[in-house]
Amino acid sequence: EFEQHKERINKEHTRIYIDSNLGNGEMPGEDFAKILHEQGYKHLSIASGYEAEHFQHFEWLKYAGKNCPF
Repeated sequence: EFEQHKERINKEHTRIYIDSNLGNGEMPGEDFAKILHEQGYKHLSIASGYEAEHFQHFEWLKYAGKNCPF
């Protein structure tokens, strides 16, 4: 679904929150976040019940816990 809207999303300013678990059979959110990072998106956060250490090797990915600001 993201692909349908990405032309309207500002890569420099839009904050994007992605759940680590995108659903049965879907790629992990951190893998999708890596794709977005490689496409130039700057403000990426992962929402997950996993501990922050699970994501620490993604230097460009901010850990948000299970809390999203909206």
